[in-house]
Amino acid sequence: MILACALLLATVPSFAFASDNSDPGFFIATSECPTGYIEYASENLSNFIMSLPDKIDYDDIYVGTPFSFADADADVYYFPVFNNETLTYLYRVYPDGNTYSATISSILADDLDQLAMLTSANRPMYLNLVDSQIIATIGIDK
Repeated sequence: MILACALLLATVPSFAFASDNSDPGFFIATSECPTGYIEYASENLSNFIMSLPDKIDYDDIYVGTPFSFADADADVYYFPVFNNETLTYLYRVYPDGNTYSATISSILADDLDQLAMLTSANRPMYLNLVDSQIIATIGIDK
C-alpha cells in the first residue's frame, strides 16, 4: 500500500497538497519534484517505513506530495508520511553522486503538522532556510 501511495505522486502541482484528506489541508509552496526523486522514493520508502521502531498499522499510512524549501536550489525533497492523518515522518531524498540517498525522521514533522491547520490554497506555507534555521511563513512569499 505504501508503494502504491508513493507511485501516485507522479503528478505534482505547484503547491504540495501533502494531505488531501485532512481539513483544512496541508499546503506548502514548492517547486515541482523531478521524476527521479519520485521514482527513488517509490522504490525505497517502504523499506524505511518497515524499519521504523514504532508499532505502526501500515493500513493507516499514506504518503503526501513531496516539497522542498522555497529559497533553496530544490535539490532536496521531503515526502510527508502520514499515520492516521497526522504528519509523523518526513522522508528526505537528496542527490548522492549519480544516484539518490534518503533518510526518514520525525524531526520537523510534528511542527509542520501543527502549522498545517493555518494553511490553505490561498495561504500556503513557505519554508526557508536562513543561517541553518528553518523559517516557516504562511501566506507571504518568503
